Amino acid sequence: RMFAIFLLLVLIYFVFAVMFTEMFRNTYVEGYTSEDYFSRLDITTFTLLQLMFLDNWSGITKELMQKYWWAWMPILTFIVISTFIVVNLIIAVICDAVSAIQTEEMTKHVDEMQHETTGVMQQNEVSHREEIARLETKIDHITKLLASKLSPQGGDRLP
Repeated sequence: RMFAIFLLLVLIYFVFAVMFTEMFRNTYVEGYTSEDYFSRLDITTFTLLQLMFLDNWSGITKELMQKYWWAWMPILTFIVISTFIVVNLIIAVICDAVSAIQTEEMTKHVDEMQHETTGVMQQNEVSHREEIARLETKIDHITKLLASKLSPQGGDRLP
């Protein structure tokens, strides 16, 4: 998921880099900007990184608006889109980390519960076996007692 968001960010960077290079390529040569922000694709990409982190974005925008009054629209569009994607990427990383921690804790809790349940079941099984053995002994004793009482000779047989 984070890889997909990263690819989306790269795609947006590339589209805006090509667009800004084509629109504002000659602004430095013509003297509208104090630095070369958009003459080549690599320089434009660096400028976009600078814009995304809001480093002197207003100064760059004001210089461009000397020639192109509408220059603020694509710049603000890029800033909003790229910042939104980066924030979502950071939130995705945090959510994945929290989810992994929660899954680990739940697995640990389930393991503990299974261990406790197994122990209780084994303990119950032992106590049930002891109870069955005790009841079987009583049944044998009662059977012998009844046999001796009901037998005319006082033997061990039941009629």
